[in-house]
Amino acid sequence: MEKVKKDEFTLEQVVCEDQECPLDYADITLYNGHSRLSFGAREVSLTGTHSFLEAEVASRITGKSDITQKAIESLFEKEILIPVYLYNHGRYSLSLEPFGCEFDSGNLGYFHVSLKDLKEYFSIQKRTTKSRAAVLAYVKDLLPTLTSWLNGEVYEYEVTQPDGEYEYISDIITYGEPTAEDLECIMSGFEFIIKSYKEKNKHV
Repeated sequence: MEKVKKDEFTLEQVVCEDQECPLDYADITLYNGHSRLSFGAREVSLTGTHSFLEAEVASRITGKSDITQKAIESLFEKEILIPVYLYNHGRYSLSLEPFGCEFDSGNLGYFHVSLKDLKEYFSIQKRTTKSRAAVLAYVKDLLPTLTSWLNGEVYEYEVTQPDGEYEYISDIITYGEPTAEDLECIMSGFEFIIKSYKEKNKHV
């Protein structure tokens, strides 16, 4: 978003440096197999103690360090586990489908919703084809926000006032570029700050 100037006020999009991972507020867990990326409070970081990712995910879910291939396959059929893939070439991209580049991409890990979380957060009482579809739709909605956060593309909106002081537009943080609805809220907030400043300083 480009700077907006009105009278002696300037509206600017700035990077929100300390925004927490969106996964912290999600209703899903990420089993993360990437040793150099962290995804906050709702991730389980995998340590590479097993020879392949699925074995370690199964081990963490069951609490068993020694798990057979048959048990792994059975668990992946029963649980709601959605693979997520990472592509890193100048910036990060996340997808639920493989990228097809053997050098810069691979399986990041798995999103998981336990039966307990399915009941608590999704109000679904058992694992079915429909419940899997509901979780898949939820993850698809989450992925763009998570991708923007991973790339540091989380923004807040700063207004420079005539006296050189700054105000931030309240309650507006965007992941990636603002949508049309976001822009409407941002411009409304900008106008409110201008009006409030002028009211406060009209007798100065």
